[in-house]
Amino acid sequence: MVMLATAVVYINDAAGYPQPCRALLDSGSQVNFITDACAQFLGLSKTKCFLPLVGINSMRSDAQKLQPVFMYSRFEHVNVSLDLHVLPSIVNDMPSRSIRLDQSKILDIVNEQLADPSYDTLGKVDIILGAEMFYTLFSGEMLPLQIV
Repeated sequence: MVMLATAVVYINDAAGYPQPCRALLDSGSQVNFITDACAQFLGLSKTKCFLPLVGINSMRSDAQKLQPVFMYSRFEHVNVSLDLHVLPSIVNDMPSRSIRLDQSKILDIVNEQLADPSYDTLGKVDIILGAEMFYTLFSGEMLPLQIV
């Protein structure tokens, strides 16, 4: 089983208050995406720009663009303006199955420092952060998850 990099980031809502959102860091995406449900929850304004997309198996769809938003990291002093494109859905819940932490060799002190403390629990992903943000946010080292 391979786990993809997720992080909890904060996006300012329409009133300017930071709200936690779960993001998938995707170095293969050229664009940043947000689910329509998350954009509505945050009360974010859409522009009239549409982005035609072609994905796996040449599947086509259109994405609306949001006004730029501010995103913050949970730990580091990362505060960036971010362009997001809205899609009805962006990815299935992650991870593909829950992980039993009592069977992993990740120390509790490491768990407290992870970008996504709920990485082990099946849950929705609100945002995909593409290559531009991936390398801005990704720090630290990759830890192998060993199930005993």
